[in-house]
Amino acid sequence: MEIVTQIIQILLCGVFGMIGLTKLLRPYETLVTQFAWMESVSPTIVKIIGILEILGAIGIVVPTALSIFPFFTPLAGIGLTLLMIGAIITHAMRREYMNIFSNIVLLGLIVFVAAYYSDLLFLGFTVQ
Repeated sequence: MEIVTQIIQILLCGVFGMIGLTKLLRPYETLVTQFAWMESVSPTIVKIIGILEILGAIGIVVPTALSIFPFFTPLAGIGLTLLMIGAIITHAMRREYMNIFSNIVLLGLIVFVAAYYSDLLFLGFTVQ
């Protein structure tokens, strides 16, 4: 089960890393033409979301992979869960149902990883 979890972690790291970098590095005007929902938020909010996604991407993999503060992995999962809930609400208000589906899939994967490592938050620093 640990190998499956690690594969999911790497997948989530790639997805959120790329999405976060896209939001951080591309001009707001270009992003608005690619992602309709961005017209309803300010450029600053888009950049903040991008930074949070990059931090979540790092936090979902690095702490457990390097065994350095591994309790940050479930905390990163909680943070990404909150981002996905916000994304689902935003897309629901805009009736962008295909985006909601992909957010729910990502949310499920995030919750799986966070639940797998949740013992790190409550019982100590080792996964059994």
